Amino acid sequence: MLTQPLPFRLVFLQYLGFFSVGMILSVVGPLIPFVMTDLKLSYGEVGIIFPIQAGGALIAFFVSGTVIHIFGKRKLLTVGGGLLIAGLVTAAFSASLWGLAVGFFLIGNGIGLFDVGISTLCLDSHPSGKGKALNRLHSFSGAGLVAGPLLAFAVEQLAADWRW
Repeated sequence: MLTQPLPFRLVFLQYLGFFSVGMILSVVGPLIPFVMTDLKLSYGEVGIIFPIQAGGALIAFFVSGTVIHIFGKRKLLTVGGGLLIAGLVTAAFSASLWGLAVGFFLIGNGIGLFDVGISTLCLDSHPSGKGKALNRLHSFSGAGLVAGPLLAFAVEQLAADWRW
């Protein structure tokens, strides 16, 4: 456990990580009509990606404690970030529901590992005031949740492809 607060850049990266997770989680909903049109999916078909993403996150939540103890927070965060990027790229380039499902499963895995890794790092870096530190950290997820639909609106207004 760290005995002194983290340097500013690491705290900033924690906040940025949670902001990004919030934005990724909330940008999908407003883009669903574009995904449905592009991939010719029904509401039921496209709706399956949400429980698949949640399932990926649940698996990550269950294994992350063991992964941290064996490999450490840095490797957990590295793998989580890699899975998140792989999921985003897979979803963006998918041509079918199954490709989209694989992408969202990986996104869920990445988000789950990221959440646990960053939260653990936050708790370890604050010997006192852990609750306040964790609340501040999670407020950035809330800010990302607000920013995601705004980003989706900007994409729609610019007539850009949803895959952007």
